[in-house]
Amino acid sequence: MITYQEEQKVFYLHTKNTTYAFGFMTDFALVHLYYGKRLEEVSFSAEDYLHFIRNSSANEGDMPGKIS
Repeated sequence: MITYQEEQKVFYLHTKNTTYAFGFMTDFALVHLYYGKRLEEVSFSAEDYLHFIRNSSANEGDMPGKIS
């Protein structure tokens, strides 16, 4: 399934077991955001995710979203 969150400008490609997310930064640069275990609930923008990565150990369990 492919979904797009217009407010966050993020695309989500979901398979049975995985999620791939990519989105647009404010300057419209397309950036890879996430690939891994399926996220059931997602609500982060590209800027939020990059801020998270830069300021944490980026453990998958700390990802903004619910991993199934």
